[in-house]
Amino acid sequence: MPLFSFGWRYEGTPKKDLYGLQALIDKRAARDVEALGGLTRETCQLVVDIARSSWSVDSPASAGDPPGINSGNLDSAARVYERDLSGRFSGRGEAKVSSIIWDTTKGSSYHGRGEYAAVQEYGLDGLNSAHPFLAPAIAEVENGFFRRVKGVFNGGNT
Repeated sequence: MPLFSFGWRYEGTPKKDLYGLQALIDKRAARDVEALGGLTRETCQLVVDIARSSWSVDSPASAGDPPGINSGNLDSAARVYERDLSGRFSGRGEAKVSSIIWDTTKGSSYHGRGEYAAVQEYGLDGLNSAHPFLAPAIAEVENGFFRRVKGVFNGGNT
């Protein structure tokens, strides 16, 4: 099924030219979908890699610094998922949405402490200071991501 469909015919334009234009648009859209899907997956993985490389050497870390490594559970809890626009696992040629899920209940050293990645990132109302690790990683890749997206739409490589 084409990504775009024309339901009109311009007087004086041969029908075969409209079909050729339709094929060109479909080919370009398919290429862009593949490129953007790969780009978002790569960017999500880059964010995870940068966050993992930022752990503090001290545990507990100073307020405002990324968390220190104690058990390694937070480090092992990150996953990059790729789904189609309906939320299902995607196949080749489909529009894809990549996301990062940092679920400490699924880390390699889970000891029943619950989900604490958000508490590390944002702190907990005076009980626990914030130790951001995800926001700085996202900020580091943000400008390059948008520049690469623009390159896809301008017909260049990512």
